[in-house]
Amino acid sequence: MGWISRLFRQKSRITCIMGAGATIPIGGPTSSMITTAIRNRRQRVLEGGAWQERPFLEEVTSRLDEYLSPLSANFEDVLHVLETLGSYKSGWDNVAAVRFRPRPAAFVAPTEDRWRPNDQMFRSAIHDVYHGIGDCIQNSVQAFKPDTDHRWFGDFWREAFGKANWDLATLNYDDLFDRVIAPEAEDGFTQPSSENGTPFNPERLMRCSRIRLLHLHGSFRFGYSKILIDTNRDPTAYNELFKFASYSDARETWFTRSTNYSQANVETISGPMITGLHKPDKLTAEPYGEYQAILRDALKRSPRLLIIGYSFGDLYLNSLLNSHTAFHQNNRRIIVIGYFPNTWDWHVDLSFLNQTYNWPGNDMAGFLHRAMRTTQILGNSLTRPKVIESPDGHCRLYLEGGDSIRDEGHKIMEFLIK
Repeated sequence: MGWISRLFRQKSRITCIMGAGATIPIGGPTSSMITTAIRNRRQRVLEGGAWQERPFLEEVTSRLDEYLSPLSANFEDVLHVLETLGSYKSGWDNVAAVRFRPRPAAFVAPTEDRWRPNDQMFRSAIHDVYHGIGDCIQNSVQAFKPDTDHRWFGDFWREAFGKANWDLATLNYDDLFDRVIAPEAEDGFTQPSSENGTPFNPERLMRCSRIRLLHLHGSFRFGYSKILIDTNRDPTAYNELFKFASYSDARETWFTRSTNYSQANVETISGPMITGLHKPDKLTAEPYGEYQAILRDALKRSPRLLIIGYSFGDLYLNSLLNSHTAFHQNNRRIIVIGYFPNTWDWHVDLSFLNQTYNWPGNDMAGFLHRAMRTTQILGNSLTRPKVIESPDGHCRLYLEGGDSIRDEGHKIMEFLIK
């Protein structure tokens, strides 16, 4: 086995960030699809001695759409509002302990009573948000066709795994890599063999030199232990996440823990799937802390970086990515795979594309400025190109999403391991 270990160490190591856009070409849900699924769910609450179904999520989403017009709310906006309103209600009711009262609640109040419903409505709505997300992910996973329609996706990654060692950091909640694409990848969990799930073991990641899989924002197969935990012996174990054999087994455990609160006294659900607008406050339970540490180390150790389908919407992650370009300077090898649909409405003026298509956005543009070392990050073509390369040849921006992987996969790998 010694020669195999030496071979692995000699391979290049690549860090990969996968956002939601990475799985859309293979049937993964878009943000708008998840948002629609959530707003269509009805909240079941007990009123007048009988169970009723109320469209509270639809009302919250519609109000946000009005407020954010001409843009629309997404499911993370909705969850953020629910967590914040629920926390503020604790302050308005003046019955909760001081540590559960957000300080700004002393200065604001809802404009209408419907935004101050009972606790049962809030709990039902929050549960429906998570269950709606999980159901969307489950449907997309079941629609994945690795042997036919989506074989190109697996082929790309099999070639990639053969040519380099990887740190795969995914922001998605599915288990396609764990189960289908790279079952040999190490995520710190043993394969669950029963409905009780398995705990996280960071030593597994430390010993792994081939493919490390980091679910930065959790998984729909994460949940909590079904076995009673002695918190006096290990206080941190209460919120520790387990990995289950199936979505249905994990889902049963999602709301078996009390809610966490941030230092700002706002409800922050630090659970199996990290979502909403308070993500840094939710990344305190394991395995998230370990995943973050490994990602930071990977970005410092390897100048090779592949970013697929990430919209640069998480500020804490953007900070890490920006440090990569500054740290590696002329050694960097960076590929960003995004998607811009219209070849006929392309423009090299960032302000025009941002105003017309809300793309690429200030955060993505800022990263590309640093990674490409130029202010002309969109080149000078009058029509949308397939790929844009930085003047110094150290960074490429692909613009055809899944088609870029399917058609340019060999070139992408050659560039990264050059």
